[in-house]
Amino acid sequence: MKINCLHCGHGFRLDEYTYQDYEGILRCGTCAGLLDVRIEEGILKACRPGSLTPPPAPAPQQQVQIPQHAPAPAPAPAPVHTGVPAQGQAHAPAEPEQHEAEQQLDDIMRMADELTDNN
Repeated sequence: MKINCLHCGHGFRLDEYTYQDYEGILRCGTCAGLLDVRIEEGILKACRPGSLTPPPAPAPQQQVQIPQHAPAPAPAPAPVHTGVPAQGQAHAPAEPEQHEAEQQLDDIMRMADELTDNN
């Protein structure tokens, strides 16, 4: 494969097996100019003047500061149920069935009161 230098026009040969698939910098033996080439399957796909300095790094991304939150307060301890209602509070039923029975009794008493008021 023969490549012409983009700086001085001198033609130079590359070994086809060594440069079968190559991407990088080549130096002209005549003028020492640099060529940035890309060769795929033995075919020159790109050639431009090269440089030994690396391309500029992308601009650093700004880091977002995530505010540190205070830890959640510890949950309050569960109240101790002694079975005796606190002063000014109604007695809480011990079981759901007991609560349901008391609710039914209250409904019956209300209906009885309504019946006696209507008569």
